[in-house]
Amino acid sequence: MENQKRLIVTKKWTYLLLATIPLGIIKFIYDYTQYFITSKIGFAQFGYETFVSILIILIGIILFVKMNTRSAWMNPDYPD
Repeated sequence: MENQKRLIVTKKWTYLLLATIPLGIIKFIYDYTQYFITSKIGFAQFGYETFVSILIILIGIILFVKMNTRSAWMNPDYPD
């Protein structure tokens, strides 16, 4: 059985989708300081903002994998 990579980047612009990881982390740190240090937002708002930060990170990772994977399940139009 030949060893094939499942994730081959053909479109270099898709690396920008991975920029959502540091963006989400920076947003979480900002929200953390707003809640724990300055106490400008309540706990419910902090929970909501944390959820949004995690969602931003996950959407970027999922789109990156979807656009660059060889799996027919994730990307049926992938060039072989």
